Amino acid sequence: MCLLFLIITFGCNKHLQPKEALLAQNQNGNSQKNETLDERSKNFDLKSNNKLSTKPDTIFEQGWMKIGNPNDKFSSMWWGTQTNDGYKSSHNYFEFYLKEPITAKDEGFEQKALKFVFPYIDFNVEIDEYVYRNKIQDPKEVSKYVKLFDLYHKNIQVHGYSIAITVENEKVIKFHGKYEPNLNVEINNPINATEAYELSKKYIELKHSTDSTLLEFPKQADYVMGIYQIDVAYPYVYKFNISAKEKWLEKEAYLMGYGYYLYVNAITGEILRADDMMLY
Repeated sequence: MCLLFLIITFGCNKHLQPKEALLAQNQNGNSQKNETLDERSKNFDLKSNNKLSTKPDTIFEQGWMKIGNPNDKFSSMWWGTQTNDGYKSSHNYFEFYLKEPITAKDEGFEQKALKFVFPYIDFNVEIDEYVYRNKIQDPKEVSKYVKLFDLYHKNIQVHGYSIAITVENEKVIKFHGKYEPNLNVEINNPINATEAYELSKKYIELKHSTDSTLLEFPKQADYVMGIYQIDVAYPYVYKFNISAKEKWLEKEAYLMGYGYYLYVNAITGEILRADDMMLY
């Protein structure tokens, strides 16, 4: 019976995603702790390289799952386990702390460091890449800075998704960021920007036009093309920043002004989201 249990457990865990497999490994090893994060912090600093404990343990609290000493690379791995409006509470937010820091002296150390993270966030090297954005210097510590890398899927930016590499004393000590596993977004044969703008204007006209008023739009509107999270989907979209003036036809006077961020599906032309930005 015990042998059968081990075979079933091992066979199932082989097919789990990295995060789930680590959790299952810790639970099956009877190393699950009942302590809260606050109680745990009395024993050791959760936010630093913890070398006081060598057994893996898993703690759940306030939207976080923390695995201590998950393997030989990391001292702790954190995942957000809830989805809501908060960035750090998103289910795909993570923080990883290295056991042995990676040198940041060598040219190209960033890509070498990122490869430590890829197996745990279901990163597909065939169609995804992280592109360097900028460097943020710590104002209080000269020896500490963060390098940011934005996620690109099929050469198109996935807005709001990035990885930050924290460097201190010329050594990589931490990774944190937001990711979406197993992306496969349709990007072929998008409609052109002019057509997408016309669809956006029609949406606003239907929402605000009356028999006695006319909406006036600029000839062109600012927009960005990219992959955005809309609810639970990740479509390829035009994001327009559109303003319109409402004109009273009888008096030749302007009544109100409207402003929207409009998200138009670049493949189907569907209006996916409209954020009302101003009313004056």
